Amino acid sequence: MLALNSGQPTSRADIVEALWRDQPPPSASNVIQTYIRTLRRLLEPGRQAYGHSSYLPRIGDGYALRVPDLDVLRFKQLLASRHDAEALRLWHGTPLADVPALAGHKKVLALIEQRRAALARYGDLRITAGAAHEVVTLLEDAAADQPLDEAALARLIRAYQAVGRRAQAFRTYHTARRKLAEELGVDPGSRTGGRVRRTGDARQTCPGATTGGRRRLHRPGSGTVRTGQSTGRSRPHRSAVRHLG
Repeated sequence: MLALNSGQPTSRADIVEALWRDQPPPSASNVIQTYIRTLRRLLEPGRQAYGHSSYLPRIGDGYALRVPDLDVLRFKQLLASRHDAEALRLWHGTPLADVPALAGHKKVLALIEQRRAALARYGDLRITAGAAHEVVTLLEDAAADQPLDEAALARLIRAYQAVGRRAQAFRTYHTARRKLAEELGVDPGSRTGGRVRRTGDARQTCPGATTGGRRRLHRPGSGTVRTGQSTGRSRPHRSAVRHLG
């Protein structure tokens, strides 16, 4: 939790909310102080008891983690300077995957979104530069992580085409088309379908693919919807469809 704030203070209230949500125990304050003392001993074993902590100082009603080479801070600094490739190399799996209580915390989710945005930029750059082979695996992982994100799917299809894997591009499109129909009641937008159509005859390889304009789709039990129209699901899914529709 402290590391996610990248050296900035984390209030006790935020720590309590992260650890116990809205049901903190009466001893919450003492528990936090015990954790802080333990961390200080680990970070500064030579520090005198009750002496000033350089790595974990108290600031206001909270604490700040200020250790050298904090990877979260370095990651954000690299993103700010658009060194996406170097930032992505720092990423080794989902943040705090071994701390289930924090898996859905807003700061963890924000960090994941920052990484996705960086990967999208980097993927586009490498594909445009003719080096799609460098990012295919990363883009496969991104598409698997968000199977309803059309931007990620379209980017993966571009990469497959760039490295000559046309059959895989077709399979990816058809799999995405089926999932979008089942989950959102829509077909892939023009950008996703267009990537596939440009590799062959759309009427033979991608029957029913959209053609750039919006098409009406029937969803059982819910009437008619348009590609790109809100379907009542989560905002990331709607925005992906709207962006590509």
